[in-house]
Amino acid sequence: GEFVSPSIQQNFEGVSKEEVYIFSAWDITNQVYLNPLEVIRLCKLYKLKHVPVLHEKITLKELFPNVIDADDLLKQMLKYADGPSGLKGKYREGLVYKECEDGYLPIKTISNSYLLKYKDEE
Repeated sequence: GEFVSPSIQQNFEGVSKEEVYIFSAWDITNQVYLNPLEVIRLCKLYKLKHVPVLHEKITLKELFPNVIDADDLLKQMLKYADGPSGLKGKYREGLVYKECEDGYLPIKTISNSYLLKYKDEE
């Protein structure tokens, strides 16, 4: 999960109190990660906060239909990582892409805007 607080990173996320947001869950009995959609259902069932989700089911091909090659895909993913925060913050730190079936192989892109703006605010 992700812990956010007014006393962490100068309250980058703009929260008024400590909060925990879940992004993955481990099934102890079966020794596997729950897939991302199961984690969302689990959070709803137990009234837990889940990290913001932009798309529940979409392929990289659907999200970036005009990709030329791997370098172009990376550039488009980094550009897409820039944007507003899904919480209450000024802008998002980045995005995590997960495979829907098991969610085990996440890809994270860090927003260049976040890196530059956060560095300036330190």
